[in-house]
Order: sequence, then C-alpha cells, then structure tokens
Amino acid sequence: MDATHFRNRAAKARELAKAGEDPRLTQMLLEVAVDLDAEAEAIDAEQRDAARLRPEPALGAILSAVDGAAGILPVQIIDISLTGAKFRAPDWHDAGSSVVLQFPTLGLHLEGTIVRTGNSETAMEFDTPSRSAPGLARLLRSDDHMDARTLLAAG
Repeated sequence: MDATHFRNRAAKARELAKAGEDPRLTQMLLEVAVDLDAEAEAIDAEQRDAARLRPEPALGAILSAVDGAAGILPVQIIDISLTGAKFRAPDWHDAGSSVVLQFPTLGLHLEGTIVRTGNSETAMEFDTPSRSAPGLARLLRSDDHMDARTLLAAG
C-alpha cells in the first residue's frame, strides 16, 4: 500500500464522519483519518529519504588520482557547479591531492584539486581547463539527469 491509498481512506473516513449522527462515531472516524494521514506522510518521508540516499545512476561518477596510482572510486555527487563539486566518498585523498572526477556515461573528464574532506564528504575545485569543458556546461544545463546544479542523493 502506498501513501495515496492511506490518503484516500482518510478522505473516506472524513466523509463518513460528516454524514454521521453519532458524535462518538464521528470522533472515532476523525481520529482514524488523522492516523491514516500520518501513515501517508510517514510513507512519503521514507520514500524521500530513500531517494536522497540512493546515488543517481545516470551520472555514474568515479574519482581517481591524476596519476591513476590509487585506483578508482565510485562517488555520489552532492553538488556540482562550474567551479567544483562536492561528493560522498571515503577519505582516501588528502586536501591538496590532484584528482580526476569522471562521468563515463557522459564522456566527461574533470581534473582538479581536493580542497576539503571529512565525514565521507569531499569537495574539489576544478582546474581552469575543466571549468570550461563543454560537457560540464551541458551537464549543468541538462534536464535529462536531474538538476545537476543541486544534485542531492540522491541526502
């Protein structure tokens, strides 16, 4: 059962409460309606939380060191702009590390520097050539992949 089901049942309970002549029955129906609305809201909140935690598969971002020595790591984009990106990833690069953020499905390769790490959240600043990459501008304008300027996980 989904939230709509509970909302429809709540509306039906309110409708029955309006038509009722017994004040106790009316009160019980109104209480049931409140409970059903609360259940619908809980379902909606759970779905929003799950969507926020789920990475956006269409973007499929990966991170690697510029020299490629440390391997690659899938990352979940939190925010991206023309100047940089914030993503969720284990702390395996220190601030100042040169890295590459890639979106293989988009053919986008962005080089930059880690500027901040902590609590599985990392921020990088793009190098000047990456800031002017046509693919980045397309990603930021794209409606095909969520609003890339405010990517949330996705938390």
